[in-house]
Amino acid sequence: MEGITTTIHRAYAYQGYSYHDPEAGAKLVGVDVEFRDYGDGLDLDDVELLEGSSNEGIGGYPHIELMSQDGQVLQDAEDTDWPGAGGPLRVLLVFSVPEATNSVKLAYVGGLLTAKPTLIGNDGPSLKAPVE
Repeated sequence: MEGITTTIHRAYAYQGYSYHDPEAGAKLVGVDVEFRDYGDGLDLDDVELLEGSSNEGIGGYPHIELMSQDGQVLQDAEDTDWPGAGGPLRVLLVFSVPEATNSVKLAYVGGLLTAKPTLIGNDGPSLKAPVE
């Protein structure tokens, strides 16, 4: 996406609730990411996770949650809480990836959003399971 600025604040071994249920040999990774200068067409479902050293696609269709600008998850945010075109938009994207994954990059519709790999750490925010 032309003109978009993407900053990964952190990537980490995700431990909270997600509608992704990793299969054997997989794990969940949370990516705390901020988008700026994007247009009306940004579709976060189309953000893809790449393995950091090989650029191989390893995850798509993320679990998406809105975050505050200081990195707090705003679980169950209303649509009206999301910023309009241009942002800034900070979100938590949760992907199921191969267990051996150590670093990641982001891509969108075939183009790289982040050029440098981000190492997967251990700490980051998580979601509580929904109450039914």
